Amino acid sequence: MGITNLLKCVGIKNYAGSVVAVDAMCWIHRGMISSAVANVTGEPCDKYLKFIISILSVLLSHNITPIMVFDGYEMPTKERENQSRRVRRDKAREEALAMIKKNRGTINTEIMRRCMQAISITPEIIARVMAICREMNVRVLVAPYEADAQVAYLCRAGIAHCAISEDSDLLAYGCPRVWYKLERDGKADEVNLGFSSDPDVKCTKGMLKGLSHRMFVAMCVLSGSDYDDGCHINGMGIKLAHRFILQYGNIPAILSELEENASWAKKLPAHVTRQQLEAHYMNVSQIFLHNVVYDLRSDKLTHVTPISQGETNMDIIVDITHRLREKEVNFRAVSAGHVNPRNGEPLQYTVTDKDRELTDGMRFADIEFLSSIPSPDASEATTDALLQECDSASPQVHRVVAVTDVPQESAASTVAVTMATMLVPSGGSDVVERITGHLHTNESNASVSTCDEYEDVTCSQKCKLRALIDSSEKVVSVRPKRRMSARLNK
Repeated sequence: MGITNLLKCVGIKNYAGSVVAVDAMCWIHRGMISSAVANVTGEPCDKYLKFIISILSVLLSHNITPIMVFDGYEMPTKERENQSRRVRRDKAREEALAMIKKNRGTINTEIMRRCMQAISITPEIIARVMAICREMNVRVLVAPYEADAQVAYLCRAGIAHCAISEDSDLLAYGCPRVWYKLERDGKADEVNLGFSSDPDVKCTKGMLKGLSHRMFVAMCVLSGSDYDDGCHINGMGIKLAHRFILQYGNIPAILSELEENASWAKKLPAHVTRQQLEAHYMNVSQIFLHNVVYDLRSDKLTHVTPISQGETNMDIIVDITHRLREKEVNFRAVSAGHVNPRNGEPLQYTVTDKDRELTDGMRFADIEFLSSIPSPDASEATTDALLQECDSASPQVHRVVAVTDVPQESAASTVAVTMATMLVPSGGSDVVERITGHLHTNESNASVSTCDEYEDVTCSQKCKLRALIDSSEKVVSVRPKRRMSARLNK
């Protein structure tokens, strides 16, 4: 028993006028595959940029408007995993450079494989991609933490009609529609989950019949994720996790059954107790359900899924929320791509004439309700404010309320009060009303944001675009390893 028929091939021409949220980091990684050797040796290279522009041009030719979403701060719960990846990349880079030197610059299959393992996305690469996107009038958005959580939220909130990614974590975040492996011919593999906005409402039909979003998250966590931290159960794949979650309903019940089964008990991680394993899995589940994201319309931080009053075990969410406060920056400056989340320094890149030749004046139409939100300078960063839209004559900001200052009525109220007082300045409600006023006049179209005005691509631009696509190397069909997506299709 398993999840079958998860993917279906679709043509994006049927989605003209739609807004899509793109996991930009996946596109950069995908484009860097053909630039892997140059990335390792430090040679200048435009191939990854040509790839991104060519895929953006596919969207432009179909009148589909993208929002490019980038990773923000490193998730505290993934520090060990990310450090392990950095060590592996550094080792692969050293080996690749040694092999290139030994082979006197001749690149063979083994060297190419090592270089692909060593691909490193630097702030300079990200800044250049952002600058090119702005040159094409593409909205740039940096997530508080993970880009996939932010992309999922944009789709669930109705800001975007669909997500484009190579990362299966989007499904765990409850993204309703995802396009994978979008190609230049306008074809993609689509996953359409269709969960309710209530994480406890079960699907009544389709391949996920009998599963709620919360149960689906539990299934994904059990099958393995980037948050495993050595806590994966040996032999537990997506099919077994699917069967167990349908049979027992939740993680605590599943672990109880496994602990009582002699063969499964031997496969449980030996370095943690059953209670510690359960707590770890529940924390990971809460991250997929309630990670922190940025709401473009209200201009404030919120959660992927709203926190209900009955929620418990929210310590991990409180922790990652407070860690954002400790960064002491204006998050809107970060979200607009003006501040490097890694070091707090301005993120800058000057577009060159060569860059402009690549885009050849291709521009997307504005996303109307987003164009009213200004993009601040990085110098506007302040300690505890998300917004700087207060009256300039009296820029008073509410005091930050720590968890210890709040009556402990419930975890939900704790997080809600903390988020609101920590991230919204005095007068914020007026700002929200002003920004979202346009939306209320178009409620009938709120579920899918569209652009009424579309700038046609001229014949000259089409010819140059075709030359650009033909001149760029075809991307090697090697994808970064995605544990969950590989299992979902088995």
